[in-house]
Amino acid sequence: MKYTDVWNELTERIGYWVDMDNPYITYKSKYIETVWWLLKKLYDDGLIYKGYSIQPYSPKAGTGLSSHELNQPGTYQDVTDTTVTAQFECIEETLPERLKKYSQVYILAWTTTPWTLPSNTALTVGKKIKYVLIRTFNLYTHKSINVILAKDLIPKVFKGNFVEIENEDANKIKNHVLLNQDMLNRGYEKIYSIEADTIYAPTKEKSRFPNSSEAWQPPGNILKLEQGE
Repeated sequence: MKYTDVWNELTERIGYWVDMDNPYITYKSKYIETVWWLLKKLYDDGLIYKGYSIQPYSPKAGTGLSSHELNQPGTYQDVTDTTVTAQFECIEETLPERLKKYSQVYILAWTTTPWTLPSNTALTVGKKIKYVLIRTFNLYTHKSINVILAKDLIPKVFKGNFVEIENEDANKIKNHVLLNQDMLNRGYEKIYSIEADTIYAPTKEKSRFPNSSEAWQPPGNILKLEQGE
């Protein structure tokens, strides 16, 4: 090996007591054959079973990664990835009375896993989070819409291409603060219509509206605005 002497010197300097004159080296046939012999012995004794576990994987190398490789400098990096804020159209009949007069009300939900949206069955509501109704414009259709989102996330969602307009009608809508109980059990249209034999639902009863889901509250207080939900 090219750097054997460097490795031996480092081993002595850190005070690691091993037999460097007779080391076991993983790429040598003697080591490989010993490992296979041990595996066969365990199999013959019925001590090996088939199972599944989540393992780190390198798409670039096409192999699994060991814990040693994952601890190398530069392995973990902060990266900017694409996320999605989805619009879920509310079912008018399920909205609070004071919101039924507004057309096209949507709930905004942020996700880092947009590929799960076709199987969406519910939106979670924060127990201590305040929500607001905002009149704005769809960036793609340029049509006026009303959206519901967490009050503290307004500066994060409405930035860049959005500006606040001083308008009496808009201010009336903006002042609609929705509490936890206002959000629970509000129906919304699913983004995709997919028929399935079995589907997980957070509520015991079937939704009151075909091809729809409902907002519900998870146990405890697991939703954190700092994470963008």
